[in-house]
Amino acid sequence: MPRKTVFIKKQQDIPDTPRKTAKQWVEEGNMHYKEKRYAEALAAYKEAIKRDAKMVSAHIGKGNALFELESYQAALTAYERAIQLKPSSAEAYNGKGKVLMMLDFNEEALEVCEQAIQLAPQSGDGYYNKGQVLWMLDRNDEALAAYEQAIQLAPNNASFYNAKALLLNELERKEEAFAAYEAKFISNKGVFLQSTKCYAEALTVFEQAVQVDPNYIYAWKGKVEVLRQLRRYEEAEEAEEKVAQLVEEGYGDDEDEFPDLILIFPELPRS
Repeated sequence: MPRKTVFIKKQQDIPDTPRKTAKQWVEEGNMHYKEKRYAEALAAYKEAIKRDAKMVSAHIGKGNALFELESYQAALTAYERAIQLKPSSAEAYNGKGKVLMMLDFNEEALEVCEQAIQLAPQSGDGYYNKGQVLWMLDRNDEALAAYEQAIQLAPNNASFYNAKALLLNELERKEEAFAAYEAKFISNKGVFLQSTKCYAEALTVFEQAVQVDPNYIYAWKGKVEVLRQLRRYEEAEEAEEKVAQLVEEGYGDDEDEFPDLILIFPELPRS
């Protein structure tokens, strides 16, 4: 009897393992998503939904993960559920618009993008997505206007400049495409300058970029390469240490390349 009593008491003293809340599962999903572990992110968002079927952020996260996994129809369902739960969610409308475009429902996607803009007129995302759809519809002047509006709202978002420059390049308007990189702090301009061996100018651009976003790992990587070309090895080592720190903190992978590099101006005259 005493042994049994002691055993029961010990069992009672063991605390229950706390279950993760829906919010904690969403946070875990966001972490996986940021690290591009989309399958793990999807699993976490599904766990969140099991615990709280009305959590809008979990459905949006699920849609985002499914989008990256190219499960577009399932992503569409997730975004539509988020919209049912919160009709004022511009983020859900933006997600739905992207999916519809991938499914080649471009006219419907354009309507959804307009709804996202109405809900969040000060966000550049809706205008960017609108520009993408208009480009697919060959309404190029309107697409350029949408990209320009996105840039005005978020002047430090490199993706918006990239889209504008790519479209201008496709339209054979290369001088204007280059001018799209005249906006300060855009690291791809540094990549272009580096590719044309304008190392000092490239270094200036990369330094501007890290002033705007000290955690932008691609600008730090560019800085490392340019400093090496300039034979400023001690400074290059310092920049390498910063890259390693950012990798450790989850801002990128050591093997990552620059996203969406645009090296499309080899024939442009040097100023």
